[in-house]
Amino acid sequence: IVRSKIGNELQWAQCCLSLFRKSYDFEYGKIESHNRFLDLTPHVEVFLNIAKTILTADEEQEEIAYLYNKGGFGNRYLGNYSRALEWYCNALAIREKILGKEHSDTATNYNNMAVVFHDLGDYVKALEYYGYGLAICEKVLGKEHPDTATNYNNMAGVSRAQGDYAKALEYYGYDLAICEKVLGKEHPDTATNYNNMGEVFRVQGDNVKALEYFGYALEIFEKVLGKEHPDTATNYNNMAAVFHAQGDYVKALEYYSYALEIFEKVLGKEHPDTATIYNGMAVVFHDQGDYTKALEWYVKAYRIRLSKLGAKHPNTEATHENMTKAYNLSGNTMDFEKWLEEQMV
Repeated sequence: IVRSKIGNELQWAQCCLSLFRKSYDFEYGKIESHNRFLDLTPHVEVFLNIAKTILTADEEQEEIAYLYNKGGFGNRYLGNYSRALEWYCNALAIREKILGKEHSDTATNYNNMAVVFHDLGDYVKALEYYGYGLAICEKVLGKEHPDTATNYNNMAGVSRAQGDYAKALEYYGYDLAICEKVLGKEHPDTATNYNNMGEVFRVQGDNVKALEYFGYALEIFEKVLGKEHPDTATNYNNMAAVFHAQGDYVKALEYYSYALEIFEKVLGKEHPDTATIYNGMAVVFHDQGDYTKALEWYVKAYRIRLSKLGAKHPNTEATHENMTKAYNLSGNTMDFEKWLEEQMV
């Protein structure tokens, strides 16, 4: 909107706020939505930096917080974690001031920030923020509300990452009971829960149970979200990991390929989820003794993880460790770190 054509600063800001509220959105898994989000974000950011001091009415401040939260959401799903936290922090500051610390929207903000801390491998901070969100949801919305269920699911994910599988299954159990009762057995959130429980069974070595739960999830995802959605791809990835554990390398690579095709198309080749597939395929080639192929895929995964997650993230460190082992077995005589430095150019 050309500011010179609007009566005054306040009217200009109100007009922009109304337009951005309608147009600034992010639909995960839809390429057009991803691209539109990326195009609009710089303009929304400039506007918000100006508008938050011009639009001072509570209702207008709430709308500004909504836009900040939406920006955090999109940045997080696109793998821009530090940017996501910036946007979420701005939203939280406004919501705590306008709505209070025990409002359901404030709880959503805590939960969203916790998800990013989880992505970054800061599990202590993640649990702290999930705890804030859960306490509010249980008090304000009740113990059987879908938002409460989401908190249980997310806390289970942290427990799983920390290796506390009993606690993870306990939280997933709470989440699943709510989702099936309130949302139904064919809802994507229910499918996500089946998928997550399957992942716990997988890391515990119960491959039969894992495939059973992954199968429940995949059926729902393909039916409700479609075969090219990132959640469907995540399911393919998890099933590939089970086939790998069972020693069925052909099947594992087949399912990793399904997932890779979706992630590269929908999320892009530099996304952390795409790196997960690169890493998974590298490990399969590693276990097959094809160290040249393994190193090729490890490098792809490591480059993304180093850039998006940082050198100290558990996933980055795991890729570096596995890549070192593959290199030492490959027969190369060059110093590994010098070789790796060349690959990063």
